[in-house]
Amino acid sequence: MRTTLSLLLAFLVSAPLSANIAAPAAPPEELGDLFLPSIESNPLRIDRETLTFDLREAASHRAEALAVYSITNPTDAPVAMDFLFITRDAASIVASVDGSVVPSVESEIAGKYIPWNDGANSPRNERPFPGSRFSVSFEAGQTRTVSVAFRMTGGYDNTAIPFGPEAPAAAHFLNQVKDGEWVRWYQYDLFASTSFDGGFGTLELTVRIPRGTDLGANVDLEEVASGDADMRVFAASFEGIPRPMLDMKVLHREDYNIVGLTLKSGVAFPFDGRGIYWNNQLLFDLCLSNNQLSVGVEGNPFAPYLHGMLFYTWFPPGRTGYGYGGWFDVRAGGGLELDFLRDYAVGFELYLGLRMGSLAMEPSWEIFLPDPDGIMAQELSFNFVFGL
Repeated sequence: MRTTLSLLLAFLVSAPLSANIAAPAAPPEELGDLFLPSIESNPLRIDRETLTFDLREAASHRAEALAVYSITNPTDAPVAMDFLFITRDAASIVASVDGSVVPSVESEIAGKYIPWNDGANSPRNERPFPGSRFSVSFEAGQTRTVSVAFRMTGGYDNTAIPFGPEAPAAAHFLNQVKDGEWVRWYQYDLFASTSFDGGFGTLELTVRIPRGTDLGANVDLEEVASGDADMRVFAASFEGIPRPMLDMKVLHREDYNIVGLTLKSGVAFPFDGRGIYWNNQLLFDLCLSNNQLSVGVEGNPFAPYLHGMLFYTWFPPGRTGYGYGGWFDVRAGGGLELDFLRDYAVGFELYLGLRMGSLAMEPSWEIFLPDPDGIMAQELSFNFVFGL
């Protein structure tokens, strides 16, 4: 029995920690773009690059994407080139030319041979990068459509949002197991324009995100009709490359409950010699910013008493973040009690509390106004508190 209770206590205390122990940000993996790994000059021109990022599966850290390139050989001679697409998930690559899938092989290339937009001084020059290599041939004057379907592995960045609920909501277990607000982060290098010596024309960009989320990007995008109730779509067209790297962040929101239950159980030490007894409270809570209003009852199934309660609890203001409020908080409060079995005697209660995980320890002091016999009841209680 003791082992079972210990395991249960450990679970209740540790359950909310999972969302708060991670670092506040983790950058996404390097990804993109299509380029020609040969150091020799080439005549090929990208007339149009069309990028479609489907970020609706962001909760799984993986998103589907498609890059379509309209590439022209403007010369009078045929050209055959190897293309390389940078991705750490080379196995997910599906390359096609004019609608037909072409074989591709996983390949690794030194960073110094990748045409990063930050140039020769890029810190990425010092390490190798995996990718997928395939070959394409062009007849004289021919324009071909090269497509690359791939997966994006996202990072996250929770530094720019008011992470977590206010402390009163965070003190309730059902809010602790919510994902809350978090940001999935994707990046895509646009270095195709530096690799094709014939030039670069237009970039068409489309980003899909789940309905109920917001998109942040380092380029201007306009929301367009999606035709899908579960999706939002953003799009834009650019002459040339608007940024060396696309940076996209999807803000996911999960509403926290502002109502909840609080269960308190402990021992009471009356000052009038009645003896120690078991004390229990059941409260219905309303969380408003850093304030909590509660109404409920106090009683003991083994003793003849029943109190009605109306309490106010104060928590230090602010969102919970990764420390305070995420897994611990302090609170102070008080309110009115009404003794239903003592001629509706009116009392007052004051309390302080410290929560760690899902459990709080809360000492309180109670005093009731004198009854018709002049008796003024007082007691000190120590309760364990669990918010649901």
